[in-house]
Amino acid sequence: MIDRLVDTLFRLDGQPAQNNPGPDWSFLQGQDYAGRLDGHWNRVLWRAFGRFMPVGCRLLEVGCGSGKICVQASRDLAAEVLGVDVTTPAVAYARGVAGHVNTAATFLPASGFALPFADDSFDVVLSEGVVDHFTREQTARMVAKHARVCRAPGRVLISVPNLLNPILTYHKLRTGRGYHAYPERTYTIWGLARLLRRHGLRPIAYSGLAPTIGLEWFIHDRLRLRWLDRWAPNWLLALMGYELLVVAEKEV
Repeated sequence: MIDRLVDTLFRLDGQPAQNNPGPDWSFLQGQDYAGRLDGHWNRVLWRAFGRFMPVGCRLLEVGCGSGKICVQASRDLAAEVLGVDVTTPAVAYARGVAGHVNTAATFLPASGFALPFADDSFDVVLSEGVVDHFTREQTARMVAKHARVCRAPGRVLISVPNLLNPILTYHKLRTGRGYHAYPERTYTIWGLARLLRRHGLRPIAYSGLAPTIGLEWFIHDRLRLRWLDRWAPNWLLALMGYELLVVAEKEV
């Protein structure tokens, strides 16, 4: 019922994915490579994701964007990393980030709805803020693709915007279709866990990130509580973070 209410509030009954390109992330590509890797947002992202990736794993990121998670996994965990994104400028930028720190991460243009890989190809499959930009049916299809290419008992890590983060939810209600990432669905930790279970993925851990970052993004850049973003306990990050993260294991 909550999921349907969210659809109504944020008007996410939109056009099919192929006719609805969603938000334009090109403005993110302007940052220099070092800034992309060393910024506060990337540090809190890596804190959330990095702890759940085994050293030396074979990893796929769906909707890799700037490639920052992939590059850090390749550099810090010696992972065999592949990132895909539907936009070629994002792929080009991600390759630049990888080259900047001399990692072997690979980036290719591909859609999360049609991953060009065999079943059971990766130890870890992740996406950060990707599946939430589509209708409910399309999101289910994309999560199924995550599960298909993940080997059992590998891990699927998915993060999405958090309905219970009050700053984010207020801002989205206030701006409506003017929200910079529209269309975007927000979830609770329980709603995302249910979605993963429907696709043979058993949640084993919960996390989140950046509970206060909306203060500076959406209200004023002087309202920074970054110490809380860095040091908040994991239960608070999972419950009220700007994004929540569910880590699930593919059942054998």
